[in-house]
Amino acid sequence: MGLSLLWLVPTLPVNSDDQKVVTREGIGQVLNRFLEKDAVLFWYLGGGLKREDAEQVQYVAQLVRSADPQRPIGVNAWD
Repeated sequence: MGLSLLWLVPTLPVNSDDQKVVTREGIGQVLNRFLEKDAVLFWYLGGGLKREDAEQVQYVAQLVRSADPQRPIGVNAWD
């Protein structure tokens, strides 16, 4: 019987005040926590985001991309 692999899609709440997702060091720590021991399919930056969130989403996406340049980034924006 083969080994099954479970893929994760961690959520990074870009519209929160959590300092872990708004600094290069913080985002690196969050991403590394998952990358060290889990199979990450893509990074999810949250849902229900509006036009007002665009600048913060772009900023966090750039931080994620610099820490993990190969993995896709997803977001659910409705505005």
